[in-house]
Amino acid sequence: MGRITLKYITVTAENTEDEFKLFTDMLGFEFKGTITLTPDIPCSLFYHRTDGAYIALMPECNARNNIMILNTSDCLSSYHELRRKGIRFLYAPNYVWLGWVAEFEDETGNRFVLLEECENRPAMN
Repeated sequence: MGRITLKYITVTAENTEDEFKLFTDMLGFEFKGTITLTPDIPCSLFYHRTDGAYIALMPECNARNNIMILNTSDCLSSYHELRRKGIRFLYAPNYVWLGWVAEFEDETGNRFVLLEECENRPAMN
C-alpha cells in the first residue's frame, strides 16, 4: 500500500468570509488559491509555513459531514489494499487536476479522500 499521510484538513463554515479573516489575519495562514477537492465544492486553500499544514475552507453543506483528505504515494495501490480490508469506495480512483483521487465514507457519513498529488499539476486559480 502507498504511504498515507494527513496533509489537508477541511473546515466548513456558514460564513466563509469571517473564516477567511480568521485564518489569514489572526492565525497567520497564507491564502494559496481556490481548489476543488470533491466534485462541485470549491474550497479556499490556506497554508501555514511553520508546520506545513493546509486548511481547505469549504462552504457549509448540510448533506455532508467532515471530509478528511489523506495523501498517498500510490492511490491505486492504497485503494486496492483498503478494499481488501473491507472499505467500500464511492468511486474508483480517477484523475482530476490535483492528481489521482478515490473517496469513501465511514459509517457515520464522514468522507475520506485518498489523494495522490501529481507534481506537474496546473497552478491554482
